[in-house]
Amino acid sequence: MRVLLVTCFLFSCLQTTAQKLNTDSLWRILEITNNDSTRFDILVQLNDYSQSSTVDSNFYYAKKILDYSEKTKNKRFIAYATLTIGYPFFRIGDYKNVQECITRASKIIEKYPDNEVEARINNYRNLIETNPNKKISYLRNAISIISINNRLHNSIRITATLYLNLARGFYTIQKFDSALLYVQRANELSFERNDFTRIILLQTTFANVYTSLEQYDLAYVYCKKSLVTASMSNQIDVYLRAYQCMFNYFNATKQIDSALHYQNKIFSLNAQDTYKAKVASARWLFNYYQKGNYVDSANKYMNFYIIGNDSLNNANKIIEVQKIRFEEELRQRDIEIAKEEEKESRNHNIQLAITAIAILTAIILFLLLSRSIIVSHKVVEFLGVIVLLVVFEFINLLIHPFLEKVTNHSPALMLIALVAIAALIVPLHHRLEKWTTSKLVEKNKAIRLASAKKTIEELGKPNNL
Repeated sequence: MRVLLVTCFLFSCLQTTAQKLNTDSLWRILEITNNDSTRFDILVQLNDYSQSSTVDSNFYYAKKILDYSEKTKNKRFIAYATLTIGYPFFRIGDYKNVQECITRASKIIEKYPDNEVEARINNYRNLIETNPNKKISYLRNAISIISINNRLHNSIRITATLYLNLARGFYTIQKFDSALLYVQRANELSFERNDFTRIILLQTTFANVYTSLEQYDLAYVYCKKSLVTASMSNQIDVYLRAYQCMFNYFNATKQIDSALHYQNKIFSLNAQDTYKAKVASARWLFNYYQKGNYVDSANKYMNFYIIGNDSLNNANKIIEVQKIRFEEELRQRDIEIAKEEEKESRNHNIQLAITAIAILTAIILFLLLSRSIIVSHKVVEFLGVIVLLVVFEFINLLIHPFLEKVTNHSPALMLIALVAIAALIVPLHHRLEKWTTSKLVEKNKAIRLASAKKTIEELGKPNNL
């Protein structure tokens, strides 16, 4: 019953229309559900919503997804989370770290194949690729993976996103007919009604493509739709895209007064993530007023543009510090994972060493205690040497972490410690070897004596003819 209630609650949250994603409701679900897939999906939704927010929010939710993925030890979750961390790096233009995230995720799915993650990897490669034709190739590969495996979780949503990105790729290289084809395919699949970020991308892509094709009536329809979407979402980044779309339309149709109106709207937006667009708008407004010989207005926007560029540089420095901090967190996480893997490997090797010691010891005892097998002392000596080596390796595995801590990873001190251990073990081995040799000689003598007595008894018996 509890699982059913959680599922119904989750469904109602996902189907909310014309409203912002109810993040509080999703957090409440996280608190009451124990289902790994449900918890992971909710974290992914929260992260998707944060992608239209600040870079700090992106880092926060990406880290949340990674923490949870590593806790569940689900390889698909870990690969997905590793890839997700690349998005905030992409937003700040750190393509090197995005590529590292792609490489890590790729290595995971090589061992644990997952088609959805593989498709997303191709999409991320598209994000950081500078060659337009390669971008299109990555997106087509991703679409082919999803098409073959259309039963994948969220396959419709992923495919719609890929079609939309492909349309924007063709738009970049001015293949407007192809761009129109793929944006229409994305529209056929559609997005959730409250997924305003993707809806606005769909509408503005339609508008820009139709504007480039000089089909201005259709372009204007989608421009107006983008304004409606912005008013429904009430998200600053959605408003920014809608205003930029309207500006592009009016600028292309030479309606400069209307273009000026929407540049002023862009300039009036006040949010951290729209500041760069505001600075670019100030540059356009400066050029406009300078050409019209409006000196005061031109100076106003030029001053803002100069100050804005300085502010952007300072903001970039802050982002750089945040990036370094997050990179250090990832590095420490990698160190912890490596330590955990090393610990598991060491425990495995210790178990193997114990097994080997037990088997060899059992063989030696069998040979010593057997009343019918004559064994050369060289065989027991050879087995004894092998046991000595295995015991030494076992002790080394057991105390290695302690030695590293005490000696602070000093090779010389660790060598001295291991030599000291060997100095204690070797004399003990010699004593055991001497004891086993004497026992073996006594046993062999006893077996030979018993054999001789038996032979004599048989020879002494009367010959029955």
